[in-house]
Amino acid sequence: MPNSERLPRGNRGAELALGIVLLARATAAISLVSWLTIRAPDWRDVFHGIALYALLDGGFALLTAALFAAARYRGGPVALVVTTLVDAIVRISLGFALSTRPTIAEVPMTVVPLFGVVGATAALLGVIGIFSWAVAHHRRQREHSIAYEAFFDPIPIIALVSIVIGARLAIDPPASAAQLRPLVAAGGIGVAIGFALAAAGSLMEARRA
Repeated sequence: MPNSERLPRGNRGAELALGIVLLARATAAISLVSWLTIRAPDWRDVFHGIALYALLDGGFALLTAALFAAARYRGGPVALVVTTLVDAIVRISLGFALSTRPTIAEVPMTVVPLFGVVGATAALLGVIGIFSWAVAHHRRQREHSIAYEAFFDPIPIIALVSIVIGARLAIDPPASAAQLRPLVAAGGIGVAIGFALAAAGSLMEARRA
């Protein structure tokens, strides 16, 4: 954003709030990765950790969707708001299911379909995310909109991670903790990087306002 431009005060607050929420999501993801790497939990504990992360990040995702849906962000595509909201609902639902029904992860007849549904959903949301990013990028060039500038640049990273990890879960689900841990960790690293870049951009926009 050129130095001569300034965000309205309300937009500055929203940009700051967005940066904090995205930074929290990056921290949650890297915390999960660190726990998987250092503790090397077994199959049941991995799912317990995923459940806690899904609930926490799902809550942050709801806040992200609320910020995108606010009036000051109406310049962005509706698809991003919907995708973020659906992603939040999926994460919270997954976390709730694994927390209240831990046996889901212990029975092959349920865990394989679970991987398939989660993987297919993640891949689909990733495709929608890339499409939304492309639309917004084109709109920014045409209208010089800055409302989504901070968040959209890392979207391809997060979307590609969702597609790759999602496809891997759906097509070739892991059968042991040793296979599951690095897969989840790889996805967590990619997501953490994307959200960290987004948070930095958003906080810089707020600071320059």
